Amino acid sequence: MIDRFLLAASTGDVTALRALLADDVVSTADGGGKITAARRPVHGGDLVARYLVGLNKFLTPASSFSIDEINGELALVVRADGVVASSVMLFELDADGRVDAIRIVVNPDKLGLLVAAEE
Repeated sequence: MIDRFLLAASTGDVTALRALLADDVVSTADGGGKITAARRPVHGGDLVARYLVGLNKFLTPASSFSIDEINGELALVVRADGVVASSVMLFELDADGRVDAIRIVVNPDKLGLLVAAEE
């Protein structure tokens, strides 16, 4: 699912991304007041799909992606030059295997803890 999610989001395929999301999906972001992030949760499959595709503007040619385990959950980790620099996305799935919650962490204080754990 994360591979399909990444492909759809990174190519801007809103339709494919929307198909992976539950109708009542909610996306929340944690910027810790230090990084620009959505201040309110984004609700609904159509809005969340467009919101996630819009996040592509923050990617650079040096961005890379991996699927890692964080706090016992599979997560999509975005790195620049091999270092966690951009974000971590954690997903919750409903009974049908569709994404019903996305937690995006861009808070540098929390990402710094992840970098320290990798060293």
